[in-house]
Amino acid sequence: MHQLAKLDKLKLIELLPKNRIKLLIAPNFSWRKNGPIQRFFVERLRDEFLHSDFDRPGEVWMVLSGMLSQVSARKLAGHARRLEREYRELNETDMHLPLEQRDQVSMIVAMRPWRPAVFHKLRREPGVRKAKVT
Repeated sequence: MHQLAKLDKLKLIELLPKNRIKLLIAPNFSWRKNGPIQRFFVERLRDEFLHSDFDRPGEVWMVLSGMLSQVSARKLAGHARRLEREYRELNETDMHLPLEQRDQVSMIVAMRPWRPAVFHKLRREPGVRKAKVT
């Protein structure tokens, strides 16, 4: 069965003449935490998505690491939520354009307190100073 016909049968789209479609779900839906779409992405698509040098036009790769206070981390999380809103607004704005003028663009923004396990053994205990070498 044609993929568009499957989506039409699932009532996610309305299949129109000449394989045009009308989206029947909100363009700004969110994945349910640990829901089937999120699990599918994590299990099957995450590695494929990240398997790139991110060096082509329109691709961005940033890994930033530093020491932030909880106040600063909350402020940064607020910026990430505003970025999500802007992404959704741009998606809605561009929906009127023909498909030929749009590309599927996916973006992951992730943030958490994290220290790579490989660095755990290198971490000094608080209050313990390194001996001076003379």
